[in-house]
Amino acid sequence: MTRQKPEVVSTDYVEVPRIVLNNNKELTLCADIMYIQQIPFLITVTRNIKLMTIEALADRKEASILNCLANIRSIYENRGFRVGTLLMDREFIPFEDELRKMGMKPNASSTSEHVPEVERQIRVVKERVRGLYHALPYQVIPKVMMVHLAYYVVGWLNNFPVKGGVSKTLSPRALITGVQLDHNKHCRLEFGEYVQVHEENHPTNSMQPRATGAISLGSTYNLQTG
Repeated sequence: MTRQKPEVVSTDYVEVPRIVLNNNKELTLCADIMYIQQIPFLITVTRNIKLMTIEALADRKEASILNCLANIRSIYENRGFRVGTLLMDREFIPFEDELRKMGMKPNASSTSEHVPEVERQIRVVKERVRGLYHALPYQVIPKVMMVHLAYYVVGWLNNFPVKGGVSKTLSPRALITGVQLDHNKHCRLEFGEYVQVHEENHPTNSMQPRATGAISLGSTYNLQTG
């Protein structure tokens, strides 16, 4: 378990194609809350760009949901896009005024109706999570692992160009984050794989182990293969 020299961090970001930015300056965001094993998640998807975001919610209170939506808005704004219309379930109606203050134009669905784009993505995510869940060798999965399993699924759905999207060569993640998928960096471990990680906190020259058993929760998609 000799500590290896860290790799040089490459900052080769992908620029948003000018034609994509000009034709999709204002985006329509579809949002809803889904549940996996009683864990609430805020899931969103944008029309045209087709990027999905997902974040576990500590609760369904107004402050938690608005904070998540503010983070999502900033992600798009950092790449030159602007979230215009927000298509949402009727659960979001009580804080429409706050959404308008954030610069969004909220539009709630009718009674007993849902936003079809995000409902379809929720079905896809749950199917993928269910498939991976039953492929894991563990009999008990803690909450933190279930949360990251959902993140893992959405992350891979964002990593490839989407049918009907704005680009046939760039994935939604590359368009919005500027980071391209690198097999050598981001495909080293599967979700749930058992690994040995370097243990930092040990006395010098002691007989304490230099490695700790751990379970991979997926790539962080940072620039240094974390």
